[in-house]
Amino acid sequence: LHIMYILRSFPTVTEMSTLNEISGMVKRGVEVSIVSLKKPASLSQLHRGVEKYQLQEKVYYLNISSGIRKWKNIILRTVYGQLKLWLKAEASFPQKFKVSLFSLKKKSRRLSLVHLVDLINHVQTKRPDVIYFHFAVHAGELIILRRIFNIPLVIFFHGFDFSMDLPFRELNYPEMFRRGDWFFANSRFSGKKVEALGCPPEKLSVVGLPVDDENYPFRVREKGDKLKLLTVARLVEKKGLNYSIGAVARLVAKYPALEYKIIGEGPLQADLEKLIHSLGMEKNIILSESKKKEEVIECMLASHIFILASVTAENGDMEGLGMVLLESQLSGMPVLATQHNGFTDAVDDGRSGFLVPEKDVDALYEKLNWLLENPASWEAMGKAGREHVLKNFSEEVYMRKILDKLNSLRLSF
Repeated sequence: LHIMYILRSFPTVTEMSTLNEISGMVKRGVEVSIVSLKKPASLSQLHRGVEKYQLQEKVYYLNISSGIRKWKNIILRTVYGQLKLWLKAEASFPQKFKVSLFSLKKKSRRLSLVHLVDLINHVQTKRPDVIYFHFAVHAGELIILRRIFNIPLVIFFHGFDFSMDLPFRELNYPEMFRRGDWFFANSRFSGKKVEALGCPPEKLSVVGLPVDDENYPFRVREKGDKLKLLTVARLVEKKGLNYSIGAVARLVAKYPALEYKIIGEGPLQADLEKLIHSLGMEKNIILSESKKKEEVIECMLASHIFILASVTAENGDMEGLGMVLLESQLSGMPVLATQHNGFTDAVDDGRSGFLVPEKDVDALYEKLNWLLENPASWEAMGKAGREHVLKNFSEEVYMRKILDKLNSLRLSF
């Protein structure tokens, strides 16, 4: 089995589930090639599997540029793209005609015809058994590949690609659902959302996310002199950090030595710093830059309770399943999260942690207070969380679901 992954940026430290899946494929002897639409901003923090399985050597970068181009540049690139298509593309005349027509009709111009020709030639060279997109927005823009190659095309929905206020028709979602051969979603909630967009239910599987469970040791949490709370998240609206900060700030009066560390970077850093300062919480609430996976695991093992108060952003953006919720439970931490998207699958509510309504600071405060007042419950909740994750989201469970479907698709072509 040879899988060609098409990703927006590789390797990206925030997309651990995709990295875990690709590493899992290589471990199982699957041939993997990777197309990255963009180069990552930094390669300073690499997933352990990138180096171990030499994934960097498997990447082909298209280097799509971002930003709005002037109309003159768009015209020039369109003309150049058509010339490149007819002179350089390794495709038949009818296939070139289809690509040309598709390029002229589609409204979304983020992926130019120039790059599409490069991608077509790359697929011709590699000849994979499956073309596999993580994030549907790119699959919609490149669905023309299914009309050129008799290769199954598979799409994985993660979160923003079905929840944000996106121009789904302009991104060719209707055609993607018609011509795509299989679709994966990471939670039952996600699956229902994807179906509502037009995905045929008979072509959809809910598979969860893969956790490399062997790298997360279990530790029983015991109450010490300092109580440590942890969040690992990008500093963006949908992570609901202002709500978790508000709840923790109220607890400090009762627990002066309480420490709340937030690991992550993002556009809301300055706003969150101002919020922490306005609450007088600089000594108790710490914003820490993104860390390598190994360092995050160390922080998890040194913390008592994990918090992820995610919300639906104003533009509709939502979380997927919440990989970090699975990882924190593997390490033995009780978790507190919101009733948000796939979190209802990720957390065994009442056993491994608690789920509360979105944007409800009072509910976050009450459950956090209960957890801090009842440290005797931490061991049982930690064990229940690890058991829940291993049973439903271990790498072996996940990879079996994915590979069974990809192999069956390959054999049907």
